[in-house]
Amino acid sequence: MTVSTPSNPLGQILFVTHKEKHCGVHEYGISVAEALKKSTKYLFTYAECSNANELSAAVKDLTPKAIIYNYYPSTLPWLKKELMRKFEIPSLGIMHEVTQRAADSADTSLFDYHIAPDPTLVLNNPIVFKTGRLIPQYSHEFSLPKITTIGSFGFASAGKGFERLIIAVQEEFDEAIIRLHVPSGDFMDSNVKDVVKRCKDLIIKPGIKLVATHEFLKRPQLLDFLAQNTLNAFFYDKLEGRGISSTIEIALAARRPIAVTRSTMFRHILSNNSLPTDPPICIERTGKPGMSLMEGIDLRLRRRAYLRHTKNKFPAEWLLKPTVSLKQIIDNGIAPLERFHQQWNERNFILDYDRILDRVFVNRNHDLQIPHQQPSALRLSSH
Repeated sequence: MTVSTPSNPLGQILFVTHKEKHCGVHEYGISVAEALKKSTKYLFTYAECSNANELSAAVKDLTPKAIIYNYYPSTLPWLKKELMRKFEIPSLGIMHEVTQRAADSADTSLFDYHIAPDPTLVLNNPIVFKTGRLIPQYSHEFSLPKITTIGSFGFASAGKGFERLIIAVQEEFDEAIIRLHVPSGDFMDSNVKDVVKRCKDLIIKPGIKLVATHEFLKRPQLLDFLAQNTLNAFFYDKLEGRGISSTIEIALAARRPIAVTRSTMFRHILSNNSLPTDPPICIERTGKPGMSLMEGIDLRLRRRAYLRHTKNKFPAEWLLKPTVSLKQIIDNGIAPLERFHQQWNERNFILDYDRILDRVFVNRNHDLQIPHQQPSALRLSSH
């Protein structure tokens, strides 16, 4: 896919990703490439490569000024420093598992520069740049369902909280439809059927219905899936040391209310200390919940009712009264989410990449030797 041509491009930039389609990294790369084709400063060209020969052929054919790699170790395992050095142009790698520690310790052992799509990052490392998130452009005309319908999606990896969602819905509703979209991934060995069975075993109310689908949906289909729900919920475990989840900006695009837990992967929409400026969409409070003796007994008795139907144990804390109820989140609508649409739009995202490339070429033209771990003067917008 060759992107549209700016009137006076400063240079051609090659954007490289892998060919496998059923993967969140690939989906993120598609979204980024689709946005960057609208840059009025640089000409971006998208290429899917499976090996060093295909990459070398693309570089020879296009003669780019720099290459951006949509990199994850399991998706581009063949990519080596020796290969990139032959091209004699700057290399930039997208960091998908961004943490402050990973960004601060990033070096040039593989890429010359790193792009971290984490607006919460503090820029301490001169070879690391950050961008905001990217909410896909999408519109729909779906009406709200007559029966409260709560949706979620994601690969069946550990910590996604699908079972917790079942319990949360039943604790508030006597009648509701839960829609789970749980596809199999190309880089993930997970038993999707086991996940769905565990969810079904937790249903104890006759008015609660579970609908599970598993075919891999392309982005427009996934957005349609989310737009047809009353609420979309993502109840991930804490998952320390993980990067930001892209499920949030996909759900934001559908313009339906969103409910979340206090997972590290949602740190871009929630502060660490539950500030008043946080949107009222999180069901968990900060810190370890305290409870009286009687409250503890009540939780254990309620959990026992679930365990009569399933052998899969779960934390009693899942039954705690939420900080914000699902009904409250639904009633609040999408107004608490509007600021994210203003910050993480396509225009701001393109500007972030344009600025990053500007800085890279300034460094190269002046032949700067950037010392590792020295503070950078550059501060991109904190979308």
